[in-house]
Amino acid sequence: MQLHPITLGVTPATWAAWLRPASPPQGAPNTEPCRHCGDPAPVGATVAAGEATCVLCAAPQNLGRDTIAQEATLIWAPQIAWADLNRIVVSIHRVYQAHGEPPCLDQRPSADTPRLRGAYRAYAALAALGTAAQARVGTTSPRDLGAALFGLRQRPAVLAGLRLLHRGRHFVAGRDAYPDLLAATRPE
Repeated sequence: MQLHPITLGVTPATWAAWLRPASPPQGAPNTEPCRHCGDPAPVGATVAAGEATCVLCAAPQNLGRDTIAQEATLIWAPQIAWADLNRIVVSIHRVYQAHGEPPCLDQRPSADTPRLRGAYRAYAALAALGTAAQARVGTTSPRDLGAALFGLRQRPAVLAGLRLLHRGRHFVAGRDAYPDLLAATRPE
């Protein structure tokens, strides 16, 4: 399977579309891997033209979402391919969920097991890369970046090293649906 690239973006159509409340995914569960990261059990996948995209890989193209700053933060990580970053992050979320912890990684887990401790430390190390993003582009807010990019024809070269670090949240109609979306997947 050839993976599609993940890029930061915002268009007038996506900016306006994400301002309207979304409805939860419906229909049969997706059985296709994510076309961007290759996750065989993509979280909250949407399917277009027979190809699935998980919510982590869809987020960079939807910087106009009114909840994007609650769902992700910018980090500077040119050394990590975006697909690899998303697979690592969803693995961390799955470790949290397997231990009965919410996948939102805003605080230390309440339990202390070697797997949870490792997942927490890995995520904290990734989150620390936000300092470099702040220094390079002046923000860690994906929404602020989206507003700055809105309508630009050319993307500044500095964007090549930016990544979105998913926070374990995905809001649908004002509710965090990510824990349910994560629970509905069965990783291989």
